[in-house]
Amino acid sequence: MDPSLEQAAATYGASVALVRVDVSVDPDTVETLGVKGTPTLIGLADGEEVFRHTGRLRLEELENLFAALSDGKTPRAHSRTDLVIRVSAGAALTTIGLVTGPSWTMVIIGGAVLAFGLAPLLKWG
Repeated sequence: MDPSLEQAAATYGASVALVRVDVSVDPDTVETLGVKGTPTLIGLADGEEVFRHTGRLRLEELENLFAALSDGKTPRAHSRTDLVIRVSAGAALTTIGLVTGPSWTMVIIGGAVLAFGLAPLLKWG
């Protein structure tokens, strides 16, 4: 993700500052920020956290995040279509698991997919 991050930062460098924290060098800052996994991107506006995402993002997603921060808007890591697909898949797997047996493995997997689909909407992640 490094080259994409550098490219997005170079494009929006005049209005968005990119600050990196190395988890092995500065564990106190990592703990203070509540980082649970890497890579974690945290967007701040006027000192307030407006965005947090753990995991890799494509260049297009990074550019959308930097553009939103640059414009003073609240960025989103996932498109609405992506969120609808995640929630629908989770609900379908859970329903199939309940109807066919029940298959508790399918219900658990469906529930996890559903939870991860809802997480960005409910600001869990």
